[in-house]
Amino acid sequence: MNKIDLYVKRICSKFNGSDKDIQILKEELTSNLNDEVSELQNQGLSEEESIQIALKNFGEENNVILEMNSIWIRKSEVTLKIIKTAIAIFIIGCVFLAIHIAFNNDSVIFQNFTSLLFNISWIIGCIAFYQHINIENKSGFLALIVLCDIVFSGFFVCCILFPNNIKETLLIIFGIVLITVLAMKVYFIKNKL
Repeated sequence: MNKIDLYVKRICSKFNGSDKDIQILKEELTSNLNDEVSELQNQGLSEEESIQIALKNFGEENNVILEMNSIWIRKSEVTLKIIKTAIAIFIIGCVFLAIHIAFNNDSVIFQNFTSLLFNISWIIGCIAFYQHINIENKSGFLALIVLCDIVFSGFFVCCILFPNNIKETLLIIFGIVLITVLAMKVYFIKNKL
């Protein structure tokens, strides 16, 4: 194992990320360092000198690790804020739904507003999910999740546009779609597909 591989291995062993992210990081670091070594060798330096200069230019291991982890933490913080926003809007929607049920309010505007809140919380939750997984892995499973998200969001739009024409059977079907989508997302995250 040469110095570049050891350098990359030490950096990646201390990086807090998923296995997929660490593998991508290893490949990118190795590629960038090898490219720089090749350029330095083309300028007339020996391989050993080129490796030393490339590693020095790239930075000390601890600084690289700190920088990579700070970038990863910022991404996680953004995702967490998005999730908190979705939960807050969902709770507000639940409050409006409870008021609607408690006071037997048949107002179409009230129903539309409640449906809109649930739809917004669902969309924000979807954004958080796709932000979390980076959408780099384009699998058939992910395509199915996206399709179900579109179907479920379409259901909420139908509830807003046609609140009196939605039949109970449609509610059951889309309830099943919701449960399926949530289960698939949990499975997707756990197995890092």
